[in-house]
Amino acid sequence: MPINADGLNVNYGPDEAGPARVTEYKTDGPRRFVEIIVDADFLPASGTMFFDEYMFYSNGNIESIEVGPESETFADGTSINVSLVDKDGSSNAVSLTTFTLAHLNAQEQVTLDVQLTAMKRVLLTTVGTFTAGKATIRIFYSVPKEEADTLVWNKSA
Repeated sequence: MPINADGLNVNYGPDEAGPARVTEYKTDGPRRFVEIIVDADFLPASGTMFFDEYMFYSNGNIESIEVGPESETFADGTSINVSLVDKDGSSNAVSLTTFTLAHLNAQEQVTLDVQLTAMKRVLLTTVGTFTAGKATIRIFYSVPKEEADTLVWNKSA
C-alpha cells in the first residue's frame, strides 16, 4: 500500500479501500472522538489487533472511553484491553482501560486524563475467544489549539 509524505496509507479505488473499522469524528470545538467497530468475527483468540488506520495526535488529551453494544451481544471471551502504542504497533504502550464481557454487553464509560507525548495508534488485546458479538468503542479526546493553525477550532471566530 502506498504511503504519502505524511506517512499515512493511501488507498485508491473501491477494490483497494475496504470498509474502515476505525474513524474519527470532529465536533464543534477542540473535542473529537474516534470510533472503533469491534466484531467478534475479526477478533483474534487471546491476541492483539493493531489498527493502523488512525493515529492520535501528539499533545492530545484522552478524556474518556466508552463501549456500547451493537446488534449482537458478546459470547464467550473474557476481556478486551484498549491501549495506545507507537507507530510500530508494540512499543511504549499506554493502557487506557479493559472492558470485560459484561462491559461489552452494556453501556460503559471510563473517565480518563491521559496526556499524549507522542503520536499513537490503537491496539486491542483480547483474552479468550469471542464467538459472537458486536460493539462500538469510542475514545474521546481534545487537541490544543495552536496559534498558527487555521484548521483547528478557534474560540474567537
